[in-house]
Amino acid sequence: MLGQTLVGVRQLILNLFTVNPLVPPQTYITFSSAAEVGQYFGTSSEEYYRAVSNYFGWSSKSNSSPPLLQFSRWVNVAVAGSVLGYNADTTLADWQAVSNGSIGLTIGSHTTQLTGLNFTAVESLSQAAFILSGTTSNTSETIDMASTTGIVVGMSVTGPGITAGAVVSSIIVNTSINISIAATASATTNLTFGQNYSVLAVLLTAINAYSTGGSDWTDATMSYANNNFTLTGGVVGPEAIAVQEGGTGTDISGFTSATASIGWLPQASTSGGVYTPGAIWSQGSAVESIATTLTNAFSANNNWGTFAFCFTGINTNAGLTLAQYQAAAEWNNALVPNFQFKLLVPVTSANASTWSDAYPTGLGGLAGTCLTLTNYVAPVSSTTQFYEQCDGVIEAATNYNPGAINSVQNYMFQLFPLLTPLVSSDSLANTYDAVNINYIGVTQNAGQQIAFYQRGYLQGGPTAALDSGVYANEQWLKSAITAAIMNLLLAQPYVPANVQGQAQVTATLQSVIQQALLNGTISVGKTLTTSQIQSITTVTNNPLAWQQVQNAGFYLLVVIQPKPLQPTEYEAVYTLIYSKNDTIRFVMGNDDLI
Repeated sequence: MLGQTLVGVRQLILNLFTVNPLVPPQTYITFSSAAEVGQYFGTSSEEYYRAVSNYFGWSSKSNSSPPLLQFSRWVNVAVAGSVLGYNADTTLADWQAVSNGSIGLTIGSHTTQLTGLNFTAVESLSQAAFILSGTTSNTSETIDMASTTGIVVGMSVTGPGITAGAVVSSIIVNTSINISIAATASATTNLTFGQNYSVLAVLLTAINAYSTGGSDWTDATMSYANNNFTLTGGVVGPEAIAVQEGGTGTDISGFTSATASIGWLPQASTSGGVYTPGAIWSQGSAVESIATTLTNAFSANNNWGTFAFCFTGINTNAGLTLAQYQAAAEWNNALVPNFQFKLLVPVTSANASTWSDAYPTGLGGLAGTCLTLTNYVAPVSSTTQFYEQCDGVIEAATNYNPGAINSVQNYMFQLFPLLTPLVSSDSLANTYDAVNINYIGVTQNAGQQIAFYQRGYLQGGPTAALDSGVYANEQWLKSAITAAIMNLLLAQPYVPANVQGQAQVTATLQSVIQQALLNGTISVGKTLTTSQIQSITTVTNNPLAWQQVQNAGFYLLVVIQPKPLQPTEYEAVYTLIYSKNDTIRFVMGNDDLI
């Protein structure tokens, strides 16, 4: 289709890293509302509290809100593969009608079809098998028991001297039971009750019986709660796990319309920000370092602008330790020339001084790192205030789309009504301002207390972009240019290495620049300093280029040239210099009475 957009521009949403096992390792899940997050994680989870309290409900001054929220997994403890079923809302009668159930299953390197699953004799969905000591007598149907707790009529009995298929026929409480088939030996031994008594037991017996699967099958475990069946593999560490439709008899996977459903198909999915509930297949994983986790997330999907770490499951009062945050900041700092992401770090009044120290003592100087004052105390609850998300919320809610006019944000003077101000004195504000720590501060005018986000700065060295709004604008601009150039290359039969191709690339870049001029990423008419003029002249080798930057907001030059060391290949090299959008954070005046 002519004019079709094949490559999209990044949505600079917030990506939260969690240790919650509901997020499979090396994957991500995206939601478009707090309700979806609550449906997936539960409404008493930290993930939901973060989504509902200070994200989806927030609106910018341009009346835009974050469109999506992403979650990625950090594996801080090695885990086995697992399958969490979804909405297995079936009755016992549904299962009792199945005499030849089947389901496909992969654990580790082994795949099989479990067939001939007979549930006609089950008496519950989840009664687990258990062991009690009993004394059998050869040829007798009576077994003496010291305890009959948990035993019910119809329950299966297995053990030494017990014929296969025997079930409990009657009970004398804590004295004896009668079974349907006489024992074949006399002994006091451990007897297993209910091995085939529940749906859960039938499934687990079949899984563990698949001996060619090795220990990853024979050591598997299962549980049942809230209408959901959960399977956990027997090997901790990297291990694939997957479900297939049943091949014969009654398919119990959940994929078909059979009423007896274990709910392991279909999988949960997200497409275009629309979340579709379903089963969760989670592969096993070894412990991941922070850098490995971030690299995996970047490789899987870079459609996010800011990232933070959830607190739950990490035993400190501010999420990660300083060393772990340093590892994340180092990883991000290495990407900063391309302005990929911002790392959102919560600091407390107790550790703010140390954590803002220059790296490697603290996090100071590591570009793209946003420190925000918080008052978090474990554990997370519905009243926890996630201050560090402020920067990510503002960025996610910024509308850079075509047609948006003056939509970029000044990160200061943003209102967060649900957050309690933590700074109310000039001396404390000056302390945090000096080391670029952001906070919700309160000021007073005419007796009115006004609280807002201050001051919207990042960490970084002398040449880094410290203004968080400028940094976000550059994130968008680089992504928009990349998408535009890729769409040009994918849509055209070819881009010639001549003046025609030069014009095509220039026009493509101009379209993005025009959008940047409209939304406020590029500023027109800003007076340049002597140093800036000299730098522009040096980079462009054009003594008049600075006038274009000052008067039009930008200078653009596209050159077609052979690639170094590859004279048969050509590349278009562009130079774009533009005036960044600066914002006013303070107004000072003189009022003279004559």
